[in-house]
Amino acid sequence: MERRTSKDGKEEEERAQERKRKKELLHSARKERKRNREKQRRSAVSKGFEELLEVLDRVHPVSTPALDSGGQDLPESGEMNIPSNRIDLISRASDAVLRLYQEHIKLKERLRSLESGAFSTDPFAFRVQKSSSEQVSAGMRLSYLLSFLS
Repeated sequence: MERRTSKDGKEEEERAQERKRKKELLHSARKERKRNREKQRRSAVSKGFEELLEVLDRVHPVSTPALDSGGQDLPESGEMNIPSNRIDLISRASDAVLRLYQEHIKLKERLRSLESGAFSTDPFAFRVQKSSSEQVSAGMRLSYLLSFLS
């Protein structure tokens, strides 16, 4: 009977070790999945910031001088437009969106005043009104495009 007990004890110990190995494998698989999800999330966030920077440079480019203070040529690749960190990029984007929104409001008010005012028969006044309405419609198109960013 003792042999059976020791055999049963070994089998029980082997089953316990097998359960422990399975548990460790399951735990490591979970850690790996979590690590991969986090890596994908970071990649998506980085891609989003890169896209934001591209859009921001198109909508509101930052002017850079052709030469730095030492007389050296600056890179033309737009490296000077890259904010030093993501907080600066978000701040710059926020400022640009606010400026565009304020411009949109002004253009809408201008359009309303043009639409409500009597049109003059003077050719010069007509040209001024026409160019103003073209500017307003350009602003409206810009605000329409901005609505897709939000």
